[in-house]
Amino acid sequence: MTTDKQRFKHMDMAYIHEISDGDNEFITDIIKSYLETTSPNVQQLSVAVQQNNVQDVLFLAHKLKGTFRFIGCNGIGDMLDVLEAQVGKSSVADAMVTMTSIENSCIEVEAELRAVMQELTGQ
Repeated sequence: MTTDKQRFKHMDMAYIHEISDGDNEFITDIIKSYLETTSPNVQQLSVAVQQNNVQDVLFLAHKLKGTFRFIGCNGIGDMLDVLEAQVGKSSVADAMVTMTSIENSCIEVEAELRAVMQELTGQ
């Protein structure tokens, strides 16, 4: 049996499997919600980093950490911790490097989640 760690680069969906109690519709709803809301929030975060808008970066990074950790993307949550520490204290260039890593990871997570949703719904 393949584990999430073997199957996914960024995700460990153990928590979602645990709280869903095998309800694939519930898992699909979580994935849909993630796909609808996360990308726009990441884009807003990127703009805030570019503008060195400390307040918006801190708000959005904190908001996104919970989202990513909920679906088992603790590595991205950790990158958001780094970004929070960098903003306002390091150069914008340092924060942009971290933001680029976050954005690239988000693209991969989205693809992984779409594959899971396709498996669950057969579509």
